[in-house]
Amino acid sequence: MIKVLNKMFDLLEAVAVRSPSVVRTGELSELFGLNVATCSRLLRELVEHGYLTKSPNQAGYVVGPRVVTINNRVNSHSEVLEAANAVVHQWARKYEGAFLYCEHHGLNRYILSFCNGSPRLQPTVFGLAHQDLLMTATGLVLLSHADSETRQKVYENERGNRNQVAGSLEDVNRQLDDILVRGCYVEEHSYDFQFILAYPVFQNKVFLGSLGASFYQRDGSDKQKKEWQKAVHSAALELTSRISRHMDSR
Repeated sequence: MIKVLNKMFDLLEAVAVRSPSVVRTGELSELFGLNVATCSRLLRELVEHGYLTKSPNQAGYVVGPRVVTINNRVNSHSEVLEAANAVVHQWARKYEGAFLYCEHHGLNRYILSFCNGSPRLQPTVFGLAHQDLLMTATGLVLLSHADSETRQKVYENERGNRNQVAGSLEDVNRQLDDILVRGCYVEEHSYDFQFILAYPVFQNKVFLGSLGASFYQRDGSDKQKKEWQKAVHSAALELTSRISRHMDSR
């Protein structure tokens, strides 16, 4: 067990040292004297738990959201996180809402940036990884962009862990497909007067994550709700623009 953990940490460190360059399975296999099958299995474990992620072109691996988030707590220098933090904090304060930016890897939703700009909201955010993709607005937007195999795995996991997921897998897929077509998710809570929204965020037209927000709506009119929806959409577009513009300049 200890030897396996050491190998996994070796793989993680090797990818982190090369960041932001992509590291291929063959390179890692040769570097540590592992056969390709064993190396691939360990890499899949690291991806499943958010320590690594496949590169956009699937050619290899880069550091994942759990590593980036830990790093952000210590010394923020990630380009995506810098952009997310700027947008989340700016719009949360401007519109007095609780804003957050999330990404999805494996079975987890990772909250990479969060700011509560409302004295009337008391959202709680604990931990790095949350298995609540089907129970949250940002989670549903994230999962709407996932493939059918991932959707099924998340459905089976959350239904087994929480037993709070209503409906069949077919029902869930219809809901996710509808979110994908509409390009957003909107939800109203009568019990705590929250108006909740989530929109997708892209990096050069490739889906990256979800920007969400909640507002206290006890006195909110339909006009106010439309303004909130426009604001969250604009914030997601701004984050998309910042991330894509920065990558284009590299």
